[in-house]
Amino acid sequence: MLNITFSMILCVWFDYHILCAFPAAQIRFLAEVDPDLICC
Repeated sequence: MLNITFSMILCVWFDYHILCAFPAAQIRFLAEVDPDLICC
């Protein structure tokens, strides 16, 4: 249940930044800094 909730939060978080024109480079930077945030 926790994983599902966490995945939903990540999805909303990424959608929010994409809608706000969040730079893809910044997302890549975050992914490199903490790869655990990005799960399959």
